[in-house]
Order: sequence, then structure tokens, then C-alpha cells
Amino acid sequence: MAKVFISYRNSDDPSAAVLLARSIDERLGEGESFLDSKSIPLGVDFRPTLWGQLAKCVAMVVVIGPRWLVPDADGERRVDRTDDFVRQEIEFALQIGIPIIPVLVGGAAKPSDGVLPASLAALEHRQYLTLRHRSADRDLERLLDQLQELVVASNGPGTGAKRSDSPPAAGGITFNGRVRVGGDIVNGSKYVTRYE
Repeated sequence: MAKVFISYRNSDDPSAAVLLARSIDERLGEGESFLDSKSIPLGVDFRPTLWGQLAKCVAMVVVIGPRWLVPDADGERRVDRTDDFVRQEIEFALQIGIPIIPVLVGGAAKPSDGVLPASLAALEHRQYLTLRHRSADRDLERLLDQLQELVVASNGPGTGAKRSDSPPAAGGITFNGRVRVGGDIVNGSKYVTRYE
């Protein structure tokens, strides 16, 4: 089971996400990173795997590049849409309480206060890492050290409070222990139903 979930935007800087996944797997062991494009088998409904893996991870890395907040062809930022999977992934990670590490790539700046939708406002206050080409080895090492600490802590006995795979949705709607994420209702281990 993967321990580190990597959230990224295909239209932003997906190569950075691939680099991070490869680096995490090299340091922590093959399969310790979850990257949808490499971790989900072809031809299957990706939603159950996506939500189930996120519920079981001990940390999330959010890759933020220069196009992460850029409006799409319709003039709307994807992150402002409730059906945006990147937004839903981060909302779910916030709801279940796992550490979220924003990684800024390609010269991107940290989102300033008030720029993100209210459901993602907590992301603005997370300690972040800037991955720069001139100090990439040092930057990656810092990230990998932190992730390794989180993974090791999650494997040991008495590692602290157990988190629920089905927590109440912060500011969202909870249905009998299930969490509404965008238009999907999930129970932390599988896609349950589409809520319209």
C-alpha cells in the first residue's frame, strides 16, 4: 500500500510529480508513492482506487507549478470548480487530517491568503517546500527526510492517535460515516455512490 499520495495538475507540471514519485519510491521502497498515472491500472474506474488510497496514506504532497491557479479555456480556475479532482483530493486530505506538504515547482509562488476557495484555505498556511533546479538535490533530500519520518512513524507501534477513514467532513456533508467529496460520497475505502 502506498504511503505518500501525490496530487498534481496534468495541465501544470506533471513531470515534477513523476520525479517526486520516483524519488519517493527510491528512498522509501517501490510502491510507497501513489501517483494516479502510474498506480491505477488501465481501464478501471479510477475513483475507488483514488479515494481508497488517499484514505490510507500517511501524507500528501501537492505539486504546485506556475499554471496551478491559471484559468482554463472558459476563463474559470479549475480549483474554483467543485468537480475539480485536485481540489477534491486536497479537501479529503484536510478532512481526514493527514499532513499536506505543498511543493512549489517551476518558479511557482505559494498561494497567498484568500486566493484559494474557502474549503482549501488551510492549504495557504501549510509549511511548503520550494523545489529549485539549482538546489534540487538538497530540496528533495529535505522532503524525503520528512516523508520518511512520517512513514516510519506510521509503521511503528504506539504511533499516536488512530485516524478514522470516515471522518466528519469539515464544512461538508457527512452521510452515515461517509464523506461527501465533490459529487462523490466515499467511505474512505471505496467509491460509494454519485450524489447529485
